Amino acid sequence: MRRKPGIAICLVIAVTLLVSPAEAQAGGRHSGLDPTPLVEWFGGRVTSGFRDPARPYHVGVDFSLVTGTPIPATWEGTVTHVGWYGDFGNTVVVQNGDWQMRYCHLSRFAVDVGQQIQTGTVVGLSGNTGVSTGPHLHYEVRRHGVAVDPMTAPGLGNSSQPVGNYIELHAMGHARPDLWTVVQWQHPDGSWRDVAGWQGNLELAGGIGVGRWWVAEDDLGKGPFRWLVYQSKGSRLLAQSGPFYLPSGGRAVIVAAWVP
Repeated sequence: MRRKPGIAICLVIAVTLLVSPAEAQAGGRHSGLDPTPLVEWFGGRVTSGFRDPARPYHVGVDFSLVTGTPIPATWEGTVTHVGWYGDFGNTVVVQNGDWQMRYCHLSRFAVDVGQQIQTGTVVGLSGNTGVSTGPHLHYEVRRHGVAVDPMTAPGLGNSSQPVGNYIELHAMGHARPDLWTVVQWQHPDGSWRDVAGWQGNLELAGGIGVGRWWVAEDDLGKGPFRWLVYQSKGSRLLAQSGPFYLPSGGRAVIVAAWVP
């Protein structure tokens, strides 16, 4: 990898698959960042990870738990849903600003809609409701409605924003190898301008187009940026992410867009 000058920023760029063969072997079925803090928080073991290559539609982390295991909230917030949630069965949804945490397949509830909860508040008991192959917890985190790897999210007693030294772009839906992607930065005058070097085709991993963009130290904390996905280079726009900022250190930020 080598540094490339951008417009007002400087980046080191690499496009990779979601996980290297060595990481895949070490992590079993889990694809994503190290889930150990969540394993210690919920107990059990990871049976399906974020962006599991065998289940590309899976956008949460599954923990095998005995039915009736207390489920502590990973972060404070307001309970916005308690009840049946389609295939997820009995689900508790907690909202904190732009962030939403979903605790799914529960057997019983321990909170009510409108309740203000803290990190560690038990939201319910694990179960096997909805579309489920056995007793487990499906834990999912979304920001602005877009699913992110739970290990990039605030919580577990840490109220900071997600941080990291790279951005990972996920083109979900009907990803194709000819997709052309461009990242833009917002000028102080409000206009959006392409970032030199932040464009090209994505790799495919389990039907998802993936790009990993490494961030130079001088660029940490900058933004806002947005990500555009085109049918091909010079063709029509298919999808666009909301504004996001570069991480300022620590873990990665996941940016996703749905491609029709």
